[in-house]
Amino acid sequence: NIMDQSWNGSAPRYPGGKILVVSLPGVQIGSEVEYEVKVKNTKQPLLSTIVMFQNGSPIINKEVSVRYPEKLDVNISASSGKFSSSIKKQKGFITKTWESGNIGAIAPEMRTPPKWFFAPRLEISIGNWKAYSANLKKQLEKAANKQPKTEKLALELTSGKETEKAMLAIRDYVARKIRAAGPGLNGLPSEYISNADTTLEAAYGNSSDRAVLIYTMLKKAGFKPEFIAVASVTPV
Repeated sequence: NIMDQSWNGSAPRYPGGKILVVSLPGVQIGSEVEYEVKVKNTKQPLLSTIVMFQNGSPIINKEVSVRYPEKLDVNISASSGKFSSSIKKQKGFITKTWESGNIGAIAPEMRTPPKWFFAPRLEISIGNWKAYSANLKKQLEKAANKQPKTEKLALELTSGKETEKAMLAIRDYVARKIRAAGPGLNGLPSEYISNADTTLEAAYGNSSDRAVLIYTMLKKAGFKPEFIAVASVTPV
């Protein structure tokens, strides 16, 4: 069943996200379930994934193959671990394969770091952080440029206030009046970042759109804001 993601109803201006729900009737202890997942990404300047070779369940056998054009710059890092690897070149494509088996489960413990921090794994990425950051900065600043309604509100909120109180007034307004809703920054191509006035009128936005709104008001109030992208990975 293809269903709407949970945030769709609360953020209708974004292209609706979907989730695939698979029902497996009649599964019992000893059943074998074989499945294949295909993920298609478009208009994404940066892609990355981590493939684990050990987790909370024992693994009898695991094989991972990565096939890509020779001209494509793919970064692949393999941690230390008991798995074999091979590489094959054919008709302009490179196929790299890793295989391992008879892997014991990681015992459950409290307060352990994420499994990708210490377990055998592959880290695969395509793209360049500097190029991605430059493009994202350009899109965010474009969305904050020449936003008359937001700029007018910023002057009203900060009129006659000292520096700290002026900044706090902007922060409080967005926190109280602009509802957090919608997909994360990497859930949509960067051209879907909304203008500040759009977010202000709709009274909701995702993290990047609310950041654009705050940036626009801070800049109009005389501050020197800047955009900083932060990762949501678990602190280690």
